Parts: sequence; structure tokens; C-alpha cells
Amino acid sequence: MNTAWRLTQSEFTAVWQLFGRDRPPFPFQFRSTDRTVDEALASRADAAARMRRLLDEDLYAAFVTLADPSVRIEALGLDRMNTADESAVRIHAAVRGGRAVVLSESSGPDGLGLDVALVPSGASARRVVELLPDAAPGRRPALHLPDREPDTGTLLRDSRYRSIREVAAEFFDRPRDSAGEITVTPGGAVDARSGSGAESFGWTDFTGDGRYLLRRADHIEAVPAGARDVEQRILGSVDRALRAYSARSGVF
Repeated sequence: MNTAWRLTQSEFTAVWQLFGRDRPPFPFQFRSTDRTVDEALASRADAAARMRRLLDEDLYAAFVTLADPSVRIEALGLDRMNTADESAVRIHAAVRGGRAVVLSESSGPDGLGLDVALVPSGASARRVVELLPDAAPGRRPALHLPDREPDTGTLLRDSRYRSIREVAAEFFDRPRDSAGEITVTPGGAVDARSGSGAESFGWTDFTGDGRYLLRRADHIEAVPAGARDVEQRILGSVDRALRAYSARSGVF
């Protein structure tokens, strides 16, 4: 059984278009390097020929899962920020039944392509975390702040008082190695990122400190997190998304 493949953008597109899709799964962006229409047609024909040889039952099953998932996990961010080596982090996972497919971007002799991994559904969150930039948990205590200043009814403040803005600035205004957002959504999306019931949280790796998971709803939250913590956060969102999808479609 094959469980891992590396496909060029043209090879992926050759099969993806068979499912009626003309854009790659979010957050990937495919850009053609062909200079003329004739070059583009030749590239597509070559890619289609290669995929006819490569496409087996397992790889086809991976595309079926990508096209019609119960839940999808999407990660988009930046690594090695503010350096000459800054690069995008793009990950997409599709979960359906006992199977999951995880896509990630990689560079090779043939340019930028996609690594495709077929994994058990229970391993999808762990695989996404493994593809994130490496980082140790942050060393500071968790930060929890209301999203607005409390109304004390007076203009007088203790001299030691620090506003929410000051506390947040001291914590967040630091150099970062990596940052991004992970979103878990019930169901699939055709050609664009969409869908109700999505849950999102951010990650930030502060230089010389470590990783924190960020969330802002009725308050601002930054919690130090190791790999297992990130995995558990994703798994919680996946569980809720699966229940939402099941309630909406009658399919688990």
C-alpha cells in the first residue's frame, strides 16, 4: 500500500481537475511557469501522462477524501520571519471516515510541489503539528486579558497600574521566528476557503522564548504550548467539527 507521494503542481492539477476543481485546496497557490499557451498545453499533457502511470487505488482514494471531506484542517503562516530565508507555511488536511490526507509544500529539483500523505484519521492532527516549524513551549506564564479596559468609574489610577494595551504590547511586541493560523472547518469547500462552524487559533514562536497558542474572542489569550498541546487543541476542534458535520449531513 502506498501512503506517500510527491507531486508537482501540474501533476496534482491534472487529477484535481477531474473532480471539477480549478483551484488547489486552501492555502496553496499554484503559479504556472509556462511562458506560452503551447508550453502550458504541453506541460499539462506531460503531467497527465505521468499521473496515468502513477495514479493507483490509494492515491485516487486520497483525492476522493480531499474532494469530499467531513472535516478539513488548514494552516497558513510564515517561518524564519524577517530573514532572507523567510518562507510560507502551508498545510491542508482532509478527514473522512478512518482516512485522512495531509498536504504540505516542498521544494525539489522540479520546483515547488506537494507532499501527499495518506494517514489514519486519528493521526491527522499529529501530522499537521509535525509539519509546523519546530519550537519549544514558551517559557512565560499564560496571558489572559479582557479585550477592553474595565470601567472603574473614576479617572484616578494607582501609579503601578498597567493598561491592557501596555501589558499586551510588552508580551506581543517581540521578535518572532514563526507565526500563523490553524483553522478547522466542517465539510469541504469548492475553489475557496468557506464554510460555517470554523474554529481558528493562532500560533506564535517568539525568538529566544518559544511557542504560544493565541486566541481572541471576548478576551485575549496566549498559552505556552508544546507539540502535544497543539495536537490536543486541533483534536478538540476536529471533534466538534465532526459532530457539526454529522448533524448537518447525517454522515460521520
